[in-house]
Amino acid sequence: MAAVAAGNPFLDDKPSRVMAHFIAATPTTAMLDEARDVAGERMAAGPRMIYVSYGEGIGKTRLKLPAVKAGTARNLNSVARVAELLS
Repeated sequence: MAAVAAGNPFLDDKPSRVMAHFIAATPTTAMLDEARDVAGERMAAGPRMIYVSYGEGIGKTRLKLPAVKAGTARNLNSVARVAELLS
């Protein structure tokens, strides 16, 4: 979890607005290209996760990202807290 928090590519956004979507497969560019209804969200692949920065907040997004449907997600505040508890 510490590596996930340290790998956040969106340090310019609030950690509460950046989600790490954990998935079983290794993310590919094609997975990111499948995103629909992108309106200001930014995405980046990590090792077995996709980071999404929801600039306006997740409550207003219409983003559809099929690759993360079967996974789970946590915001970077939660990821950092879990990393802290595990250390």
